[in-house]
Amino acid sequence: MRCNHRFVLTRFVLVLSLAFALTSTASAKPGDFVFDLGGERFDPLVTAPASLFANDWSTRTSPADTADLKLVQFNGPVRQAWLDDLRVRGAEPLQYIHPHGYIVWGTGSALEAPATAVRWQGDFLPAFRLLPQWRSLSTEPIRVGVLIVRQAGEESVVGELERLGASREGVRVLDDRFAHAVVTVQGGQLSELATVPGVYSVQP
Repeated sequence: MRCNHRFVLTRFVLVLSLAFALTSTASAKPGDFVFDLGGERFDPLVTAPASLFANDWSTRTSPADTADLKLVQFNGPVRQAWLDDLRVRGAEPLQYIHPHGYIVWGTGSALEAPATAVRWQGDFLPAFRLLPQWRSLSTEPIRVGVLIVRQAGEESVVGELERLGASREGVRVLDDRFAHAVVTVQGGQLSELATVPGVYSVQP
Protein backbone atom coordinates (compact mmCIF):
# COMPACT_ATOMS: atom_id res chain seq x y z
CA MET A 1 0.00 0.00 0.00
CA ARG A 2 1.38 3.41 -0.99
CA CYS A 3 1.97 5.94 1.76
CA ASN A 4 0.61 9.49 1.22
CA HIS A 5 3.60 11.45 2.51
CA ARG A 6 1.80 14.80 2.23
CA PHE A 7 -1.06 13.53 4.41
CA VAL A 8 1.37 12.12 6.99
CA LEU A 9 3.36 15.36 7.10
CA THR A 10 0.22 17.50 7.45
CA ARG A 11 -1.10 15.30 10.26
CA PHE A 12 2.28 15.46 12.01
CA VAL A 13 2.33 19.28 11.85
CA LEU A 14 -1.21 19.50 13.25
CA VAL A 15 -0.40 17.14 16.12
CA LEU A 16 2.83 19.02 16.87
CA SER A 17 1.02 22.39 16.84
CA LEU A 18 -1.66 21.14 19.21
CA ALA A 19 0.94 19.68 21.56
CA PHE A 20 2.84 22.96 21.57
CA ALA A 21 -0.31 24.95 22.32
CA LEU A 22 -1.25 22.67 25.20
CA THR A 23 2.28 22.76 26.59
CA SER A 24 2.42 26.57 26.37
CA THR A 25 -0.88 26.92 28.23
CA ALA A 26 0.00 24.36 30.86
CA SER A 27 3.42 25.90 31.54
CA ALA A 28 2.02 29.40 32.07
CA LYS A 29 2.50 30.62 35.63
CA PRO A 30 0.32 33.13 37.53
CA GLY A 31 3.06 35.76 37.34
CA ASP A 32 3.07 35.48 33.57
CA PHE A 33 -0.16 37.53 33.44
CA VAL A 34 0.61 40.39 35.86
CA PHE A 35 0.11 43.87 34.39
CA ASP A 36 2.04 46.89 35.71
CA LEU A 37 -0.28 49.83 35.07
CA GLY A 38 -1.25 53.01 36.90
CA GLY A 39 1.29 52.35 39.64
CA GLU A 40 -0.22 48.94 40.46
CA ARG A 41 0.70 45.35 39.67
CA PHE A 42 -2.19 42.93 39.19
CA ASP A 43 -3.48 39.87 37.43
CA PRO A 44 -6.88 41.02 36.11
CA LEU A 45 -8.40 37.56 36.65
CA VAL A 46 -7.33 37.61 40.30
CA THR A 47 -7.89 41.28 41.18
CA ALA A 48 -10.47 43.49 39.50
CA PRO A 49 -8.49 46.53 38.28
CA ALA A 50 -11.14 49.01 39.44
CA SER A 51 -10.80 47.73 43.02
CA LEU A 52 -7.20 49.03 43.16
CA PHE A 53 -8.19 52.69 42.86
CA ALA A 54 -10.29 54.68 45.30
CA ASN A 55 -10.99 57.97 43.49
CA ASP A 56 -14.11 58.34 41.37
CA TRP A 57 -12.26 59.75 38.35
CA SER A 58 -9.76 56.87 38.26
CA THR A 59 -12.34 54.19 37.42
CA ARG A 60 -14.78 56.26 35.37
CA THR A 61 -15.84 54.39 32.24
CA SER A 62 -17.69 55.19 29.03
CA PRO A 63 -21.14 53.77 28.19
CA ALA A 64 -21.10 50.46 26.32
CA ASP A 65 -22.14 52.14 23.06
CA THR A 66 -19.44 54.86 23.29
CA ALA A 67 -16.05 54.13 21.75
CA ASP A 68 -13.11 54.35 24.13
CA LEU A 69 -9.91 52.52 25.04
CA LYS A 70 -10.19 48.90 26.17
CA LEU A 71 -7.60 46.46 27.50
CA VAL A 72 -7.47 42.87 26.27
CA GLN A 73 -5.22 40.12 27.59
CA PHE A 74 -4.70 36.95 25.57
CA ASN A 75 -3.94 33.43 26.80
CA GLY A 76 -0.36 33.67 25.58
CA PRO A 77 1.97 35.43 23.15
CA VAL A 78 -0.10 37.55 20.80
CA ARG A 79 -0.79 36.16 17.33
CA GLN A 80 -1.74 38.17 14.25
CA ALA A 81 -4.86 36.05 13.77
CA TRP A 82 -6.10 37.11 17.21
CA LEU A 83 -5.63 40.80 16.37
CA ASP A 84 -7.42 40.28 13.08
CA ASP A 85 -10.31 38.74 15.00
CA LEU A 86 -10.53 41.85 17.18
CA ARG A 87 -10.76 44.02 14.06
CA VAL A 88 -13.56 41.87 12.67
CA ARG A 89 -15.47 42.44 15.91
CA GLY A 90 -15.01 46.21 15.65
CA ALA A 91 -12.10 46.73 18.06
CA GLU A 92 -8.92 48.24 16.56
CA PRO A 93 -5.63 47.08 18.19
CA LEU A 94 -3.40 50.05 18.99
CA GLN A 95 -0.56 49.16 21.32
CA TYR A 96 0.94 46.02 22.86
CA ILE A 97 1.02 45.91 26.66
CA HIS A 98 3.18 43.35 28.48
CA PRO A 99 2.30 40.62 29.21
CA HIS A 100 0.16 39.28 26.33
CA GLY A 101 -2.04 42.38 26.30
CA TYR A 102 -3.27 44.92 23.79
CA ILE A 103 -4.91 48.30 24.15
CA VAL A 104 -7.71 48.54 21.61
CA TRP A 105 -10.16 51.20 20.46
CA GLY A 106 -13.81 50.25 20.29
CA THR A 107 -17.12 50.09 22.11
CA GLY A 108 -17.87 47.84 25.02
CA SER A 109 -20.55 46.15 22.95
CA ALA A 110 -17.93 45.20 20.32
CA LEU A 111 -16.23 43.04 22.96
CA GLU A 112 -19.32 41.55 24.56
CA ALA A 113 -18.65 38.12 23.04
CA PRO A 114 -15.01 37.32 23.92
CA ALA A 115 -12.92 35.33 21.48
CA THR A 116 -11.55 31.98 22.59
CA ALA A 117 -7.98 33.35 22.69
CA VAL A 118 -8.93 36.19 25.08
CA ARG A 119 -8.13 35.55 28.73
CA TRP A 120 -9.55 38.82 30.08
CA GLN A 121 -10.92 42.09 28.74
CA GLY A 122 -12.02 45.33 30.35
CA ASP A 123 -11.75 49.10 30.32
CA PHE A 124 -8.44 50.91 29.97
CA LEU A 125 -9.14 52.94 33.10
CA PRO A 126 -8.31 56.65 33.48
CA ALA A 127 -5.96 55.58 36.30
CA PHE A 128 -3.84 53.80 33.67
CA ARG A 129 -3.52 57.04 31.68
CA LEU A 130 -2.10 59.22 34.47
CA LEU A 131 0.79 58.13 36.69
CA PRO A 132 0.41 58.48 40.49
CA GLN A 133 2.94 61.33 40.81
CA TRP A 134 0.77 63.58 38.61
CA ARG A 135 -2.54 63.01 40.39
CA SER A 136 -2.26 65.51 43.26
CA LEU A 137 -0.68 68.65 41.83
CA SER A 138 -1.46 72.21 42.89
CA THR A 139 -3.74 74.59 41.01
CA GLU A 140 -0.76 76.27 39.36
CA PRO A 141 -0.93 76.20 35.53
CA ILE A 142 1.19 73.49 33.96
CA ARG A 143 2.04 72.51 30.37
CA VAL A 144 0.85 69.00 29.63
CA GLY A 145 1.38 66.53 26.81
CA VAL A 146 -1.70 64.51 25.91
CA LEU A 147 -1.42 61.46 23.66
CA ILE A 148 -4.65 61.05 21.68
CA VAL A 149 -6.04 58.13 19.70
CA ARG A 150 -6.68 59.46 16.19
CA GLN A 151 -9.77 57.30 15.70
CA ALA A 152 -11.39 59.42 18.41
CA GLY A 153 -10.77 62.53 16.27
CA GLU A 154 -7.95 64.64 17.70
CA GLU A 155 -9.81 67.90 17.16
CA SER A 156 -12.87 66.53 18.94
CA VAL A 157 -10.77 65.34 21.87
CA VAL A 158 -8.88 68.62 22.16
CA GLY A 159 -12.22 70.43 22.10
CA GLU A 160 -13.30 68.36 25.10
CA LEU A 161 -10.02 69.17 26.87
CA GLU A 162 -10.71 72.87 26.26
CA ARG A 163 -14.21 72.45 27.67
CA LEU A 164 -12.57 71.17 30.86
CA GLY A 165 -10.43 74.31 31.09
CA ALA A 166 -7.30 73.43 29.11
CA SER A 167 -5.74 75.97 26.73
CA ARG A 168 -4.43 74.52 23.48
CA GLU A 169 -0.85 75.21 22.42
CA GLY A 170 -0.61 72.83 19.49
CA VAL A 171 -1.53 69.44 18.05
CA ARG A 172 0.82 67.23 16.05
CA VAL A 173 -0.01 64.00 14.22
CA LEU A 174 2.52 61.27 15.10
CA ASP A 175 1.32 58.39 12.91
CA ASP A 176 -1.90 56.71 11.81
CA ARG A 177 -2.69 55.76 15.42
CA PHE A 178 -1.76 58.73 17.62
CA ALA A 179 -1.63 62.51 17.77
CA HIS A 180 0.09 64.58 20.46
CA ALA A 181 -1.46 67.71 21.92
CA VAL A 182 0.22 70.25 24.20
CA VAL A 183 -2.14 72.15 26.49
CA THR A 184 -1.89 74.35 29.57
CA VAL A 185 -4.16 73.51 32.47
CA GLN A 186 -4.30 73.76 36.26
CA GLY A 187 -2.26 70.93 37.79
CA GLY A 188 -5.21 69.64 39.78
CA GLN A 189 -7.22 69.04 36.60
CA LEU A 190 -4.97 66.40 35.06
CA SER A 191 -7.18 63.65 36.41
CA GLU A 192 -10.17 65.11 34.57
CA LEU A 193 -8.24 65.13 31.29
CA ALA A 194 -7.49 61.43 31.75
CA THR A 195 -11.21 60.60 31.75
CA VAL A 196 -11.85 61.96 28.25
CA PRO A 197 -12.56 59.16 25.70
CA GLY A 198 -9.69 58.97 23.24
CA VAL A 199 -7.02 60.18 25.69
CA TYR A 200 -4.27 57.56 25.87
CA SER A 201 -1.95 59.29 28.35
CA VAL A 202 -1.48 62.58 30.20
CA GLN A 203 1.95 63.74 31.31
CA PRO A 204 3.60 67.07 32.18
